[in-house]
Amino acid sequence: GVCVVQRARIMTHEVEKRASRASAGDQGSAGEGAAPASSASQAASAGVTTNASKKRFEGKGDASSSSSSSSSSSSKTNGSSEASGDRVWHPAPWRYAPDWVWGLCGVLILLPIAPGMAVLITAAEVTMKGLKKFNATFPAVGRACAAVIRGIAEAVAPYVLRDKRDASYLPWVFFLATWGPFLMAISIYRTINYGFEVWWFLLYHFLRIGPRFRFFAHAHVL
Repeated sequence: GVCVVQRARIMTHEVEKRASRASAGDQGSAGEGAAPASSASQAASAGVTTNASKKRFEGKGDASSSSSSSSSSSSKTNGSSEASGDRVWHPAPWRYAPDWVWGLCGVLILLPIAPGMAVLITAAEVTMKGLKKFNATFPAVGRACAAVIRGIAEAVAPYVLRDKRDASYLPWVFFLATWGPFLMAISIYRTINYGFEVWWFLLYHFLRIGPRFRFFAHAHVL
């Protein structure tokens, strides 16, 4: 898509350049009494424009010339659109209503889930601070747990991995493969037997994302 846009800009620039050359030739033939300095400056600027456009077209121009030309062309385009009063183009369906309408729709979507989001974010931040304080108070416990998990992963790695150096990923793979389905099984059981429960709904999502979203933003990324 970027290449198509760049190609379209180059073709548009070439058409404008040819039109300006034609108009400049007509003006030169009609008014032969123009000042020599003006003719020389126009010729120099035309030569510079031609060389710059050739360099951009052949891919030999430097980054500064291409960026300056693109910024100037974009500013001309924006200026012409603002002068003509045209709206900025948007894809469907956002083109069929003003921006404030879609912003209001987003606010209406967020309002029903805002209380739950506030509870989850607060619980995630509070538990993370509590875990950090516990780890600072009892650092030996955290180091012992990490050593045990690392030892198990390194012992299992030669049997399940092609490269045992990737053993550090095994705990997260095992956790994601078991923790999510376990929570879903509990949710299915409670929903079938007790219906929708607000407290379990919030607890489920908190256990799914973990303290400060570690189960989601850290484990899933790995």
